[in-house]
Amino acid sequence: MPRIAPSTIRRAYRISPHAATLLPATRDLSSTLNELRWIREYVQAQQQKQQLEGPVRGSPTGTSAEHHVAALCVDISPKAVRLARENVKYNVRRGLMPTPQPPRASVAFSQADIFSDALLDELEQLATAGGGGDSDPAWDVIVCNPPYVSHWGFAHQTARGVRNYEPKIAQVPMVTYSGGGGGHEPEDVFYARLLDIGARLGPRVMLFEVGDLKQALRVVEMALGHKGLGGSGVEVQAEVWRDWPDATPEEDEETSAMVCNGSREVQIRGGGHGRSVFIQCR
Repeated sequence: MPRIAPSTIRRAYRISPHAATLLPATRDLSSTLNELRWIREYVQAQQQKQQLEGPVRGSPTGTSAEHHVAALCVDISPKAVRLARENVKYNVRRGLMPTPQPPRASVAFSQADIFSDALLDELEQLATAGGGGDSDPAWDVIVCNPPYVSHWGFAHQTARGVRNYEPKIAQVPMVTYSGGGGGHEPEDVFYARLLDIGARLGPRVMLFEVGDLKQALRVVEMALGHKGLGGSGVEVQAEVWRDWPDATPEEDEETSAMVCNGSREVQIRGGGHGRSVFIQCR
């Protein structure tokens, strides 16, 4: 099979990174662009179908409904922040999400490093401006899918497509951090920082994606052992969610695990691989 000319690969990538991904399978640029067009048409048709079949949207009226929702999304990559903003515009334009209407509902994006103390100071100031306090935190939820792959795992366990096309900085932590109680694995460094952020901002809940069940249980132990999490007299709770948290576990899948030297039992929900850690702080 003849090799694809480097000039063709570069041209495909200039058109779209997705075209460059499809090129090895289709072998020529014309077929690649046709295939990409078909994929896009199929995805758009499925989105329209889901929108038509989805539940009726309306204004929540229950006594527990949250009338004001504000989201702040942080990423260190300018390209990721730019793409996130484009995604919001795209989904609003296609009617897949309502137009954010501050102050009732807003979404903002910030290019920043979560290890920066300046960012944490800014988040605390925003919380104060939002009226947050010990009993009513301004930041209710913290969600994060951080880099969590070890250097060894990246070299030996990730797919070639991940190694070749996804930024390594999005997969493998490239920083060191002495906070979070210390003693964590290098690949768990972001969780140590996130728990410290949670201790400062006082959210009700946090949800972190993890690589596997072993890492999930390590993060659970870090959360349960953190001195700053939780309100006055409130014991932090944590559980592991598998790929499908609402699914019935298989017979060989554990539904709980003992952590903290056997002093705490943690629930493991659903079926599949250990995928995230849910932490209730208040």
